[in-house]
Amino acid sequence: MMAQEAEIGRKASLLSILSVKYEDDRRKSSLGQKVPKDPYYVVYITCFLMGFMNVVPIFFFNAAAGYWMYKFRDPSLGSGTTSGSERTTLQAYYQPCAVVAQQLPSIIFSFILTVYGHKFSAMKRVLVTLSLFVVLYLTFAVFTQINTDSWQSGFFVMTISLLVLNTALTATIQMSSAVVMAKLPQNYLMSFLLGQNGSILTSILQIIAVAVTDFQPTAGLIYFLVGSFIIAITLALLMMSRNTKLFEHYQVEVANNQHSEMISRVEAKELLKKIWPSLVITCILIGNMTTIHPAITTLVESQYNNTSWSDKYFTPVCVFLTSDAASLLGRIVSNKALITESNKWWYVVITLARFLVSVPICMLFDAQPRTNIPVIFNKDWEFIIFSALFGFTMGFLMNISFMSLKSLAPGKQEQSLKIMVLSFSLTSAITAANGLLMVKALLL
Repeated sequence: MMAQEAEIGRKASLLSILSVKYEDDRRKSSLGQKVPKDPYYVVYITCFLMGFMNVVPIFFFNAAAGYWMYKFRDPSLGSGTTSGSERTTLQAYYQPCAVVAQQLPSIIFSFILTVYGHKFSAMKRVLVTLSLFVVLYLTFAVFTQINTDSWQSGFFVMTISLLVLNTALTATIQMSSAVVMAKLPQNYLMSFLLGQNGSILTSILQIIAVAVTDFQPTAGLIYFLVGSFIIAITLALLMMSRNTKLFEHYQVEVANNQHSEMISRVEAKELLKKIWPSLVITCILIGNMTTIHPAITTLVESQYNNTSWSDKYFTPVCVFLTSDAASLLGRIVSNKALITESNKWWYVVITLARFLVSVPICMLFDAQPRTNIPVIFNKDWEFIIFSALFGFTMGFLMNISFMSLKSLAPGKQEQSLKIMVLSFSLTSAITAANGLLMVKALLL
C-alpha cells in the first residue's frame, strides 16, 4: 500500500480542482441544449472502472503477498510457503524493494508527463496505457505457471523491473484519467472517485483466490487473469464511451491548454506560510507509511502457525482488507473536518505522535525473520486492532490535509496543490528506502 492512500487523496483533490475549472465549460455546453442520456449507464460504469484503474495496478501486486512468498520461498523445504524463521532473504526484502520500485519511478514519470504530456492527448495516453496493462498482467499470469525455483534471483530482478514498468503506467493513467473525467458532470466524477476506493475489492479478490485453491501459483493465476479481464473490460467500455453523445456533448476529448502557470518564488513563499500544516502532516504520513506498511506488516505472522488461516487468509485479511476498510471509513468520517488556524498545531502534533508510536509498536509484532528484537504483541486480535487504527488515522488525516487547502489558501487551491504534489513526490523519494532499513533492523 505504501503511500497509495495518500495518492488517492491527492488525486481526489486534483480532480476537484480540475472539475471546478471546467464547470463554466459544462454550463455553457448545456445552455439551451438537452443533455444526452447515458444508455445502460455505460459512461457511469466506465467512470467507476477508470477510478479503479488508478489504484488497481499497485494494489494488485501488493495484495498478492502469498503468491510472492511462494515464488521466493526456499524450494528445499517443499512446495509450501515458508514462513517465520524459515523465511528467505528474497521473501524478507520483496516488499521493501517493491516500495522503491513503485515510488521512485512514479516521481520520474510524473515529472516527464508534466513536462511532455501535453504533446499527446489525455485520451490517447489512457488507451495506450490500458492496452499495455493487459499485456503486463497476462505476462505475470503466464509466469504463475512457470517453475522459477532454479532462477529465483533472476525472477526477483525481473519482477522488480516489471514493477517499475507497472508504476510508470500507473503514473500515466492517474495523471491522464483525471483530466478526461473532470470534464464530466458531478455524478460521473463521484463514480470515478468511488472507483478509486477499489483497493478493498482487490483484497476481497485475493481472499477469494486463495479460498478456491491451496496452491499459490493457481491462486496467482486466478488473480492476474481476473485483473487482465477487468482492465480489458475497462478498455472496451472506454472505447464505447468515446462514441457516445454524452462524451461529445461535454467535449471530453477536446484538447485544452495544458501548460500550467509557473509559481513565482514570492508566491510560493506566501503559500508555504499558509499551507504548511497540510504540508507537514502529509510528509509525516508518507514517511510513516513507507516505514512500516507493507514492508513490515506483510512479514507479521499469525499466532496460529501452520493452519489454513495463517497460511492463506491472515495477510490478505488482517494486513490489507482491514487497513483498506478502515482507511475508507476514515476518509468518510473526515469529510466535515478541516485544518484551521485554531487547531492546526493539534493535527500536526497528533500526526507526529502517530508516527513515533506506530513504528516501534509495529516492530514489536511477530514480524519474521528477526533476531534480537523481542516479540511483545503476538496475538492476532492485537495486530487487527493496530492495522485498523493505522488505516483509519491514515485515511482521516490524509483526506483532511488535502481538503483543507481551500480554507487555508482561498482562491489559490491549484497553486497550493502543485506545491503539495511536489512535496508528496520528494517525500516519497526520500523515504522510499525506509522499509528496507526497518527489515534490516529486524535482522540485526
